[in-house]
Amino acid sequence: MSLSGGRTPRDVGNRAERTVAKYMDGQRVVRSGAYKHSNKNLLGDVDVRVNNRDYLKIEVKTTGRTHPSKGMYYTVTSAVLNQMKREAEQYKQLGCLWIHFKGASPSADYVIFPEWHAIQYFQKARLYFMLNAEPIVGKKSKIFYRYSLETLFPISDEVEVGGLQLTMLNTDGNYERYSIVRGGDVRYALTLIHEKEAQHAP
Repeated sequence: MSLSGGRTPRDVGNRAERTVAKYMDGQRVVRSGAYKHSNKNLLGDVDVRVNNRDYLKIEVKTTGRTHPSKGMYYTVTSAVLNQMKREAEQYKQLGCLWIHFKGASPSADYVIFPEWHAIQYFQKARLYFMLNAEPIVGKKSKIFYRYSLETLFPISDEVEVGGLQLTMLNTDGNYERYSIVRGGDVRYALTLIHEKEAQHAP
């Protein structure tokens, strides 16, 4: 089935992957979904390299779904989050789920990291990272309304990167902690990481 404009869901997904790859100066993993069970490192949708090695593995999801009164939204599932974390750690990389909102700038997208991955990422950029004190709790799935979520981010002159805590019930029946940040902050941190690495290059 095609979407508006004659694009199929695969076309829309491919376009979102290309958008995020360009924004993050990453390498899109072509046909990553078809190789999920291969013995090659073709998991995830976009790989971002730091210091000549794969550092950040991005799973890209996109949405154009709109609620009549609450605006654009995306439903996150614990299964997708668990898969993202497992695939990144399998190759000793950091991982994140990038939710791209159709027609929006990637800087306004939401990015979900496993909590420890987010801490490592922003620490490497030497940015002060703070999470909202009130966690968002979900079980097997959680609906995120784009503009409602935005109002929950911490605001402070001392905060360089503000994020939201998310706890989701994983497949083992335990709650896993994640951090939600903006796409613009992920890109800004990457720029600082590259600058830091360049300063230490021989």
